[in-house]
Amino acid sequence: TPTFDVTVNMPGVITANYGAAGTQTLNVAAAGTYAFTAPSLAEGSYTVSADFLATGSAQSVQASQLIRIDQTAPVLSGSPAIFSNRVTLDLLDTGGIDTASITSLANYTLVASGGDGTFGDGNEWSIPVSGVTIDSLSGLVRLTTAVTLSDDTYRLAIDPSVSLLDQAGNPAQMNLSGSYPPDLISGSQIVIAFS
Repeated sequence: TPTFDVTVNMPGVITANYGAAGTQTLNVAAAGTYAFTAPSLAEGSYTVSADFLATGSAQSVQASQLIRIDQTAPVLSGSPAIFSNRVTLDLLDTGGIDTASITSLANYTLVASGGDGTFGDGNEWSIPVSGVTIDSLSGLVRLTTAVTLSDDTYRLAIDPSVSLLDQAGNPAQMNLSGSYPPDLISGSQIVIAFS
């Protein structure tokens, strides 16, 4: 449920307007910042406004803000694909992707099996991720590597709680397919093996 602060510099009446969801009115005796909690709002876009009528005044002042309620998490779908020096992932979201969280290099760890298709036997090698881009229209996330990817099995570790967020802060959910289902380890970290 969204909360809004309204700051006024004198006594008067503040009216918060949530469109079809209703209004709230508060008589304030002094200057200050006052919190309004909106009624439950369904997903969608809303214009929320605050009207202030100062004591003794005949004219009100209004400020408005466009907000978007988004409780639907982005979905990491399909199976990672390898192209020479990049790995691609499909991230689907209707509310808008948080580009800054997705493009942080520190949020991804890519490891090669060392040619034997297994992990944990000591011959794996880490592959530096040198860049991350996202096509905000298609949701295609591209991880670029500093080296050419050979014919091997790879493990990609992602923490969706910090690296795959939408603009509302919802972490990605998984709907992956292919021969290598993801393993969940360390709480929320996703580890995907693929070749």
